[in-house]
Amino acid sequence: MSSNKTSPLTETSSFLTLQPVPALIGGTVLLETGRTFDVIRPDREAGPKVHSVVSCGPTEATAAVDAAAAALPAWKATSYTERRNIFLKAAELLRQRAEEYTKLTAEETPLDLAFAGFEIGGLAIPQLEETAAVITQALKGEFPRIDASGKRELIQREPYGVVLGISPWNAPFLLALRAILNPLAAGNTCVLKTSEHSPRTNMACAQLLYDAGLPRGALSVVHSSPEDVVEVTRTLIRHPAVRKINFTGSTRVGRLIAAEAAQVLKPCVLELGGKAPQIVLDDANIPLAANNAIVGAFMNAGQICMATTIVIIDAKVEKEFLAEVTKIFRENREALHYYAKGPSQQVRALFSSASAKRASEIVDDTLKQGAQVHAGEPNAVNVEKAQIPPMVISGTKPDMRLFIEEAFAPLLAVTSFTTDDEAVKLANRTSAGLAASVYGSNETRALQVANQIESGQVHINSITVHDHPTVPHGGWKESGYGRFNGIEGIKEFTQTRTITMTQPSALPFFIL
Repeated sequence: MSSNKTSPLTETSSFLTLQPVPALIGGTVLLETGRTFDVIRPDREAGPKVHSVVSCGPTEATAAVDAAAAALPAWKATSYTERRNIFLKAAELLRQRAEEYTKLTAEETPLDLAFAGFEIGGLAIPQLEETAAVITQALKGEFPRIDASGKRELIQREPYGVVLGISPWNAPFLLALRAILNPLAAGNTCVLKTSEHSPRTNMACAQLLYDAGLPRGALSVVHSSPEDVVEVTRTLIRHPAVRKINFTGSTRVGRLIAAEAAQVLKPCVLELGGKAPQIVLDDANIPLAANNAIVGAFMNAGQICMATTIVIIDAKVEKEFLAEVTKIFRENREALHYYAKGPSQQVRALFSSASAKRASEIVDDTLKQGAQVHAGEPNAVNVEKAQIPPMVISGTKPDMRLFIEEAFAPLLAVTSFTTDDEAVKLANRTSAGLAASVYGSNETRALQVANQIESGQVHINSITVHDHPTVPHGGWKESGYGRFNGIEGIKEFTQTRTITMTQPSALPFFIL
């Protein structure tokens, strides 16, 4: 990294306004590497380029891990109180900067101000506070007496070392924060590999934590161009000092990361794709179920791993449910992001034209197989500008692409069932298992259904999108493994050491 242009990170350093967006290698702001890439937003009226970003290669990736490894002994030695105070200070600073970071996110990504503000104020601040609250409980050791002789075991929890966090773009501030917060709480140091769609927003997490008192070097941040991402990620995973990896993103990429980590026997926490079903029983509150299905499906333009993607509804109440959906669309055109604006439609954009193209193809294939658009404007699709309007598609069957694949777009499939057992089988047909919900007025019956769903989370009479910082969060099946959040999330980034203690005594030779 000797030929690169750098600047020391000081107490007053602010790197969020620098151009191009810099990387962060330990206590050094990396201003130039000789390579850059552009953040692209197809929907931008001023042009698709948002800004340029310093692109890291294997050399910079190695330096980032080396810096985190050098900072490990000091950070590992900090008390739980010190870590807690840093996280609480970060929460306080984030309250003060919420408007600034919300605007930064909405400028860099297609997230609108409302969702970006909710991500920071409603989710990221509690994430910091709740993580701070459970550090001591998560990391406390155990001292059980294991037999009558008085022999005891001391079970300790120790950090792994350097943790690599790879964050996605769909909730860029929150999920970058989550990628590093649990590992740091456990005493690990971190390298954050950002998304090429949201590097500046991801960097805001580092700015926040350093301003709150995180020691220089405990966190490095690297960016890589789409062309270099495979080589850079492989370099990070294979570095001997990296002991654990966490990744939030697609199942396809999660498989690649898990395979790469397996080559060097490194554990992962993977939160991958979802296909969240919402089961609606015949005794459900239909207006509530319809309202929450729409919110769960179309929040952040459907670009949430827990988004409601399939409504599995009792055939006896399907007609009533669809009528309620029609009413919601009619009365909430502006909120649903496809409202009239002059002669055209204002449609919320996805993060890339490639995502919109794939979603459009899924819709076309599903309609060709006999499903129908019950609500929405399919003619408002604009792949070039990455715009997919919200649509509810009824008459879907289990062999259709919209039922099977995660579209990651504002698309909601509706299918019907006649028995509760059939509903469970339909919900479990998907390869994903991250989130689900069940609606019904008889809670015992709803719980019986929920207990049979193969999913990391099942919510009764509530939205599928739920990720509270005190509750373990993660998937079953192809939605990944390991858990984020709360006590379990911190423990994920520790390994146990068992020490036995006994009265000195010579063992008999007959056991040889």
